[in-house]
Amino acid sequence: MKYIHSLCFCLMLLPMACDDETSSNNANNVNNVNNVNNVNNVNNINNINNVNAEICDDALDNDADGDFDCDDADCSAATNCVTNNVNNLPGTCPAGITDAILACVEDQLADPEFDSYRTTRQDLIELCTDAEVVAAAWDVLCSGAEPPADVCGVTFEQFATDVLPGCGREILNAELDQTCVFGDTYGDLWRHPGAVVILGSRILTTADALSSTVEQQVVEAVHASSWTEVTTAEEAFAVVDGGEINQIELWDASNRLAFTAYEYGAGDNSYGMIFAWGTTTGAARIGDGDLYDCNVFWGAERRPCGETAHCAEGLNCSGNPESVGRGTCLDPAAVEHPANGTECSDEMPCPAGAGLVCAGGIICNPAWMRGRFVATPATAIPDNDGGGRSVFVPVYGLATVSTDVLLDLFIIHSRPADLIVTLVNPAGTEVVVFDREPGGSEIYLRDQILLGFPGDESVNGLWELRVVDTAAGSTGTLESLALTITSRWD
Repeated sequence: MKYIHSLCFCLMLLPMACDDETSSNNANNVNNVNNVNNVNNVNNINNINNVNAEICDDALDNDADGDFDCDDADCSAATNCVTNNVNNLPGTCPAGITDAILACVEDQLADPEFDSYRTTRQDLIELCTDAEVVAAAWDVLCSGAEPPADVCGVTFEQFATDVLPGCGREILNAELDQTCVFGDTYGDLWRHPGAVVILGSRILTTADALSSTVEQQVVEAVHASSWTEVTTAEEAFAVVDGGEINQIELWDASNRLAFTAYEYGAGDNSYGMIFAWGTTTGAARIGDGDLYDCNVFWGAERRPCGETAHCAEGLNCSGNPESVGRGTCLDPAAVEHPANGTECSDEMPCPAGAGLVCAGGIICNPAWMRGRFVATPATAIPDNDGGGRSVFVPVYGLATVSTDVLLDLFIIHSRPADLIVTLVNPAGTEVVVFDREPGGSEIYLRDQILLGFPGDESVNGLWELRVVDTAAGSTGTLESLALTITSRWD
């Protein structure tokens, strides 16, 4: 892929990770798609201050030399202007700048090496919100007959630092407005979860006692394949692969809505439906693993932010640790389900469809307090190296402390018995995940429960997964990992 290598004035709005090979063993370096951003600067939107537009406008009107610069003497009367004037954009980013960013996105999507498993269109918007990408467009815009003062009244360096991130946010928000909240494929619920929280799942068979609503949902889900003549749940189970249908309970935290997905194999292909919870109203159709006919798009909440000003009115930028520099938009005044705060357990789960998770296996908390954070570094593990390989995963948008930590991990290695794998939370507490266990040629963990993280240490921040090869003569790669973390207020 022809990724852009330049000074990155990027948004860094979506969950990414970095490995220490690209970041020169600096835990403050976080990988966007190209491992080029510094996590202390992960999000340029975090460096944008609110400014007094009227003062800045006055400074522009009184600019003596026609080259407005907040370091300039012209700005001496405009103290509040600082060097950040993104909020002076006239409502929308100039078309030429927007077109340049979107053209870059389309170019990346068209590249034969583009891998949608690792990178989304939203990731590319972030990547393409880059000084090098828009430089020519800025030159054309600012050499025109009536260059916009808000964009052209500053140097290009100031524009790239102070205005361009706002353009990227604007484009990203427009993209999310028309993006299916469940993703483009059924697998995106795990690979690119975004606003959706997986509350639970189970495998249904004919042995299960199903309500009439679930039976209807099962039949409708099977109609998503070629088995349109099916009329009963018994017939539905008879035609799907293995007689099994996966039922997944979902919570769209951006709209605060519950859904139920039904997915099954038909001829080794993935089919099914996603329904509004408790109904047979379809929200999306699963066909050969892809999602079609989606009618639920990202809401105002759960969108990435660097400060509250970046959220819709009435929302706060929550779970925004300094080490990551971003959080997610949240409505602090939203009324939760009456069962919020009540006791729960495996035998007595939180009410279905309520948008609650059983945190720590003891208390029902709002579902937005659970997040899934995915990294697919596919990075080599140094052979017989005590320093090992580390991948840092930014966790943000949760409450304050962790209650449950689950790990998905995939490592390919010719001799896993050489490896020690450790997970480190933002406070520095370490938990050994894998310790030189013999057998096989890979390490594959799914929903591995990790014990040992105190319930009073910060959940938001950089989590480190470290893999150390303790003996010479074997090699391998850290392919992917995912953290599913539930949190609570301290």
